[in-house]
Amino acid sequence: MDREPLSDILDELAKNGSVCKRRIGSRKCIYLSKFYEAERYVCEKLKLLEDKSVSYGINDVSRTIDNIEITEGIKYAPMQREAISLAVTSGVMVLTGGPGTGKTTVIKAVIGIFERMGYKIALAAPTGRAAKRMSEATSCEAKTIHRLLEMEFNDGVEPKFIKCEKNLLDENVIIVDEASMIDISLAEALLKAIKPGAKLLLIGD
Repeated sequence: MDREPLSDILDELAKNGSVCKRRIGSRKCIYLSKFYEAERYVCEKLKLLEDKSVSYGINDVSRTIDNIEITEGIKYAPMQREAISLAVTSGVMVLTGGPGTGKTTVIKAVIGIFERMGYKIALAAPTGRAAKRMSEATSCEAKTIHRLLEMEFNDGVEPKFIKCEKNLLDENVIIVDEASMIDISLAEALLKAIKPGAKLLLIGD
């Protein structure tokens, strides 16, 4: 197509709200409005969760890790201790690493610490298979994100999530495995259901 008619069509789509135009640095970008708003919301909510997070002293967390090592008879590697501390003291944390790097060990330690604190914890993953693996690895129930959000279908087409901004999740800690599989729409739905002050741990390779 020639540039001019395409530009006119995009202008018309922008006027009726189907797309939105944004400049990012030197680039002119065009988004479908739905996805632009989802990306914007995800950024804002992640920042809110980090800002509203309840802070814990590093020394307190370190002592708790020491106690877990004694009671469980294990010894964490320095990087694992650092990851556990960050997960407990941060509002939002991303834990990455390939198979065999000790992610499951870190997750189990984090769960143990939050349970000692009396926190309610939700484990979730994007697919049923990933949720099953997470359950087996941690010995705790894990759900698909859709099940966690109590998804229903509206007229068999559009998904509807019972857990949302008006009906927030009860849990204080949300741990999500295989996070790289989450698309922007599901990420938006999940974050809308997480209450301010809760902690979010995203795990993936």
